[in-house]
Amino acid sequence: MKKAMSALTVLMALFCLPPSATARNGPDRSGDETYAGPALGVARISVTDGDVRVRRGESGDEIRGRASMALVGGDSIFTGPRSRAEVQLDHANFIRLGQQTELRIGELGNRRFQVEVLKGLVNYSQLRGGEADVDLETGQVTVRPLKKGVYRVEFGEGGQTTITVREGAAEVASSRGVEKLKKGRRMAIRGDAPDAQLRTAKAAPKDSFDQWNKRRDKLLKRDRTYRGWGYPPFYPHYAGFGYGHYWGPGFYYGPRLRTVVAHRGVRGRGGRRR
Repeated sequence: MKKAMSALTVLMALFCLPPSATARNGPDRSGDETYAGPALGVARISVTDGDVRVRRGESGDEIRGRASMALVGGDSIFTGPRSRAEVQLDHANFIRLGQQTELRIGELGNRRFQVEVLKGLVNYSQLRGGEADVDLETGQVTVRPLKKGVYRVEFGEGGQTTITVREGAAEVASSRGVEKLKKGRRMAIRGDAPDAQLRTAKAAPKDSFDQWNKRRDKLLKRDRTYRGWGYPPFYPHYAGFGYGHYWGPGFYYGPRLRTVVAHRGVRGRGGRRR
């Protein structure tokens, strides 16, 4: 009985210790109870499908991209034909690459991100609670989302940038000034300053890339649910990228990210591709 009481006393003491004493090697949550993403200054590949490669900014080495791989400022990620990838900037900001797309990572700050679309098609999704200052740059324009939403940017080889706002609103800065683009609208910019041509129109119907982004957003929103309370009493368990699951005796801590990291061929509930 005395041994049992002693064990119970130690256990209760662990629950009462401050975060710095119980999770010294854990992520810097900075008071954010919803933290579930990579560390500050680091993005991570969360989905690969097909031929995905990474070029390191410092060395220039080219390696195969894989889920959970870290990306830092200066790194580039690119996809081959019939391939796609997803990069997690933080717990609620995701950028996805369509086929034959190249993206360079720029600034990765505290809710401050800058990426450059060198070619191809990307989708940027900002989920609820993930408000951040984001610059999506091409050779012609800078797209700045103004609130949570879904933003599509395509930079074609013919020298045209096309921006589509599926959800939310954005500012588009070009040689002609700053234009605001609302939900359901599309903007096309062709040519360089000072002769750049700008045209706005209704957004084109959604294609297979849009549908994939919609499924991914839905999956992420569903899986970012929480149980338990407060900080974890023990060291966090590494869940592919960032820190995901926290376990205590008889309790569950942290976000359920079991379906966020995926490789080609991995199937979720009902046998459907993620």
